[in-house]
Amino acid sequence: KCNSTIKLYLINKIGHLKLEELSPKILQNHFNQLAISGSRNGTPLSSYTLRNAYVYLKKSLSDAVEQGYLVKNPATKIKLPPIQKKQYTTYTLEQCKTLLDAARNKNCPLLYLLLSLSLTVGLRRGESFGLKWKDIEFEKNEIRIQRSVVTLSNRIEVKSPKTASSFRTILINSDLSEALSVFKKQQKEARKLFPKGVHDEYI
Repeated sequence: KCNSTIKLYLINKIGHLKLEELSPKILQNHFNQLAISGSRNGTPLSSYTLRNAYVYLKKSLSDAVEQGYLVKNPATKIKLPPIQKKQYTTYTLEQCKTLLDAARNKNCPLLYLLLSLSLTVGLRRGESFGLKWKDIEFEKNEIRIQRSVVTLSNRIEVKSPKTASSFRTILINSDLSEALSVFKKQQKEARKLFPKGVHDEYI
């Protein structure tokens, strides 16, 4: 995470400048721009990532001062701008039903499960991909969130949730529990046909 933040928001943006060219004005403008449209899809950069980028830059420039490459640290005068709140578009209940019905009618059980986990119990995409069968208590209709699948520098990794509150147990309805049970049986059958192509630990 540290390396990707440094590369994406510092090296790729201002890495072409020499140390002596990094004035407070240039750095302030850089962070102002990150706050407005600094993410990879052109939306405002999250306050968490913006703060991390600033900390990494300030520390690097402090090291440059200590080693005699700079007289003073230009990052100390930066004021992080307020982050513009993201505008979210939510699905209506009817749109959610349409999505689930389409996935069910197209006979795409995995897609139906992923949509159900997202729309009915609010799982994040990475949390859904990180679910293992051992995380599901069918008798209690419960799902335990223990891990998440993330993409870092074009690599897929399984990570523990960032915060203690992200480890949680969620109740699911009987329809979703039944759909999971059916898919588990289908996965076992697929495992017999393709023993090396189906990973039956994960959903």
